[in-house]
Amino acid sequence: MRILIALSRFPYPTEKGDKVRAYYQIKELSRNNEIFLVCLSEFKIKEEHLAMVRPFVKEVNIIHISLLKRIINLFFGIFNSLPMQVNYFKSHQMKGVVSDWCKKFKIDVCYVQLIRIAENIPKLPQVAFFLDYMDAFSEGTRNRSLKSSFFKRIIYKLESQRLKNYEKQVTTRFEGLSVITEAEAGFLPEDAQKKLIITPNGVSDHFFNYPLLGWADKKYDIIFSGNMQFVPNIQAALYLVKKVLPLIIRDFPTIKICIAGVDPVSEIKALACNNVFVTGFVEDLGEIMSQSKISVAPMFSGSGLQNKLLENMAVGIPLITSPLSAAPIHALKDKHLLVASNEVEFAQNIKKLLNNEEYANELGREGQRFVKLNFRWETYNERLENAFKKLLVR
Repeated sequence: MRILIALSRFPYPTEKGDKVRAYYQIKELSRNNEIFLVCLSEFKIKEEHLAMVRPFVKEVNIIHISLLKRIINLFFGIFNSLPMQVNYFKSHQMKGVVSDWCKKFKIDVCYVQLIRIAENIPKLPQVAFFLDYMDAFSEGTRNRSLKSSFFKRIIYKLESQRLKNYEKQVTTRFEGLSVITEAEAGFLPEDAQKKLIITPNGVSDHFFNYPLLGWADKKYDIIFSGNMQFVPNIQAALYLVKKVLPLIIRDFPTIKICIAGVDPVSEIKALACNNVFVTGFVEDLGEIMSQSKISVAPMFSGSGLQNKLLENMAVGIPLITSPLSAAPIHALKDKHLLVASNEVEFAQNIKKLLNNEEYANELGREGQRFVKLNFRWETYNERLENAFKKLLVR
């Protein structure tokens, strides 16, 4: 097949969830198909990052959309009913490129990641259009509003309702739809259910290959990783340091917490102290994970399957997370990971692991086995490829 993939961001480096998913889908789909990539970018893409993608695509077109243009899009969005993020990523140039390429390269399937760029996709005959919702962003935004200040709550509620309406509206534009988890599928419109397939994220093989270090060789006691501009990650990091750390520091006065991830906001940078290390962008997250004893992810907002949790488990370190993030993984509590609902439970679980290296290592090994068995990109991208093929024989 000839597959045109349309993205809101260039898929490398893989420091954000949508980019991780896009990169490994491109890589796997390119084994049996010709891939044509068109994406938006606010910045010039580095040549070394382009080099990581070029082997998997026949053509690539990166459309520059400046921050000023995005702000103008948001301003004019005041006068329409589209979600803010849809207005933010609107690009007539992208729409033109998709239209031209579908005809020029005789594209069979146009695969679109995220509803945020659905307005940039034309409707053309002889081409099957497939949308990856990834998550139900309306529900994630609604949850975010519950933990926000008064002013932000109003904005998030409005955006949530617009997203909900738009999630329903776009179902008629695409012949095929996908989402990461069953739970997220349940929040999407009934009209989407007939077309939806579940395509979870996987874990790259290199995360399974880090050596399991003894605790004497570990640099950090706790790690939390992720995109540090993403509101749920910011909330989680603040919760870990301000709510959980005070409950354990008396027993572990020299404890070292690593907060690793791209673009930390000022609130996160301000957490840095003798016990807390804020790294910013890390070239190899797997390495810094392997240098940590425990992964702690107190996620109480956001949606979908958190790739950073799978990657931590794949490295072989034990994970403590919230019910919200544990549920999509479908792992066994106390066998593959630990689950905590409040700061007291997080603190208790952290102490239990830090006081028992053997138990912590066994939990880490079981978690690693579980992820290796259940979350492989090859499996889920084969499912996606088969869904494309079905569209072409209708």
